[in-house]
Amino acid sequence: MTYDVIIIGAGLVGLGVASALQESQPELKVLVIDKESGPAVHQSGHNSNVVHSGIYYTPGSLKARLAKQGNITTYNFCKQHHLYYDRCGKVIVATDEKELPALENIYQRGIQNGLEVIKMTESELKAREPYVNGIAALLVPDAGIVNYPEIAAKHVEIIQARGGVFAFNQAVNAINETDETVTITTSTTQFTAKWLINCAGLNR
Repeated sequence: MTYDVIIIGAGLVGLGVASALQESQPELKVLVIDKESGPAVHQSGHNSNVVHSGIYYTPGSLKARLAKQGNITTYNFCKQHHLYYDRCGKVIVATDEKELPALENIYQRGIQNGLEVIKMTESELKAREPYVNGIAALLVPDAGIVNYPEIAAKHVEIIQARGGVFAFNQAVNAINETDETVTITTSTTQFTAKWLINCAGLNR
């Protein structure tokens, strides 16, 4: 069988690409292959599970825009599919007078990036986080926690329901291209597609 698209890597990036392709072009025959026995085995499943706000990024930069967009879509995905999430927020703390200018700079970045950022006094910080010592702080309500392995598993379920195919335990050994197709040779078989998208991580 010749697929329209083969995606190497079943981490969050590969799963996100597969899902986006299916949403924009439902007719595509999509195959996701990975050398592991399931999705999100490496970095996608071994991180802090934090949903970042993008407050530190340069205003107007691609990182800042994508961080804000990703923050919103991650929470919406979890709400839609009844997955765990905790929009608990985070505090950024100045512990002495010398850190106040840097805290103000972070505040201004957050405002310019269109984020909700709340200035906190020492007493307000102590009321929220009694074990944190600081003279001032910023509260960023949009920061939070999710379960990325759970999100990855849900993406697999959705992609399969749309007709996508997964081939796990398939380490890629060779890639051969012609003008019309790409052939992927794995440890056990070969797969052919019109297009190849490499979303494999650094853990080869």
